[in-house]
Amino acid sequence: MAADLVGKGADGLPDGGAWLFAETGGASPAEAAARAEALCRAARADGATGHALVTDPAGQRALWRIREDASGTATRMPDGSEAWPGWEDCAVPPAQLGPYLRDFRSLLAQHGLRGTPYGHFGDGCIHVRIDFDLLTPPGIRRFREFSTDLAALVVAHGGSLSGEHGDGQARAELLPAMYGDELVGVFGRFKDLWDPAAGLNPGMLVRPAPSTPTCASPRCRPARSRWSSATRTTTATSPPPSAAASASPSAVRRSSVRDRPTSCVRRTAPPATSSTPPAGAPGCCTRCWPAR
Repeated sequence: MAADLVGKGADGLPDGGAWLFAETGGASPAEAAARAEALCRAARADGATGHALVTDPAGQRALWRIREDASGTATRMPDGSEAWPGWEDCAVPPAQLGPYLRDFRSLLAQHGLRGTPYGHFGDGCIHVRIDFDLLTPPGIRRFREFSTDLAALVVAHGGSLSGEHGDGQARAELLPAMYGDELVGVFGRFKDLWDPAAGLNPGMLVRPAPSTPTCASPRCRPARSRWSSATRTTTATSPPPSAAASASPSAVRRSSVRDRPTSCVRRTAPPATSSTPPAGAPGCCTRCWPAR
């Protein structure tokens, strides 16, 4: 599935382009080993290219360390370029995992993207870091187009856009693809019953802000703010914990553009709507120019 990303010479692993780790248990070490051997025979009969049975604790720990380090190592592609989170935990029924992964890889190629999938394959849940260009307007447009296409693909395979974590800022805008407009509208009405002033998490799951910024100016994107549709005041938010939870120091330093909202500056009053960016300020949005 990912031989082009893995390459040759994966020491200690059987031949192949992808690997599935499975643990077996039993009343005794011998019983656990026997069950593992039976599982390996079944996998071989089902078309697996090879298998390795590891019984010593040190060897098991070394294999699971590969999985634990995946979120950090996957932030760098083999050529040294960066890969980003954003589609971290789409999930499909386990029986659909193979067809979904093949279609997922085809979609990446269609958009000229690369990504190394890892995660909870036994549950049909896929983690992946993808080499999005999040610094230029064409790259951001590609991110948005890919996100829309992938949401449709996940739903076509009977899956969920957020199989393990939450929809957050990255995928809330795409929830109608999974639930339909009518049910998403019910979500909104239910929230309004408990939060009529729209003060709790404005711009998130209910009436979400766009997942990509509307202003192309690099000066606009770093600031973070949210506009409440009811109070018209800005609520400054912090980066989501998931963005800082990676084991990779470089991943902690970086902040994905997809986590940044459409408003460009922190304000305590609605922005002026009559002002327009003067000549010589290309790429700035009319909403954030008055604050410069």
